[in-house]
Amino acid sequence: MNAAGISALLALVLILAACADPAPLVTDLVALSEAQKDFDGREVVVRGTLRTFDQPRHYWIENASLDRVAVRGAGEIGQWVGQTIEVRGTFSYDPGAGRRIEVKEIVVLP
Repeated sequence: MNAAGISALLALVLILAACADPAPLVTDLVALSEAQKDFDGREVVVRGTLRTFDQPRHYWIENASLDRVAVRGAGEIGQWVGQTIEVRGTFSYDPGAGRRIEVKEIVVLP
């Protein structure tokens, strides 16, 4: 392969790398609570204890300090209420709606 071909290949690799999804940010609920605007729109991985409320039915994860983030789009997760889970998804913050994660993956931790 000549120099022009190598340059073209390198350019293609850089373009594809720029288009790839960045790795999710591994963080904790304290950071999401304290810097919620900084995480808005980012994919995160975070752990917490799954909690729920009936009216209307909704779920969130929390830590011992009661830092909380709602979880949405997780399907049937009621079976894990009270357990520690790890959530991967897109974090969003809205002053009127609060903090939430649109779930892509949940792992129940031992």
